[in-house]
Amino acid sequence: MTRGPTWDIRPPKNQRPETQDQSLALIARVTGLQILYGGGVIRGLTNWGPFRLPRPTTKHQTKYATGYHFIMRFDSSSAVQKSVRRTLGLDPRMIRFSVVKLGEKLEDIKDVGGTVEWNQSRQLIGDELGVKVPLSSVRRLE
Repeated sequence: MTRGPTWDIRPPKNQRPETQDQSLALIARVTGLQILYGGGVIRGLTNWGPFRLPRPTTKHQTKYATGYHFIMRFDSSSAVQKSVRRTLGLDPRMIRFSVVKLGEKLEDIKDVGGTVEWNQSRQLIGDELGVKVPLSSVRRLE
């Protein structure tokens, strides 16, 4: 029985990410490479940026009230999905994640986008000040 590649999701010590955007990009890159090396296809990646969580949550003995959200649309085998779920679950930077099946065939999901149609503005961490940020100003990962 052959084993797949082993993933180390931490960057070298001299290149640790300094910002949450860099951490998010690294998580997306490692996840994307896992999917691609497993024979999958990435259909899209959308960075929603920071949002308040529905309720404060605890992960890895730390409490969180906000988190960065991103959507990665991909096709892959169940073994690759299991590997992605395991990697994301063990990553201390991930608070919560979901893998959702959107359809059986490409025709079923070809029109699924990653935009936030239900919300045209959002509040950031400093929302006590009433600062509104339009979605068009959110920087996308590329």
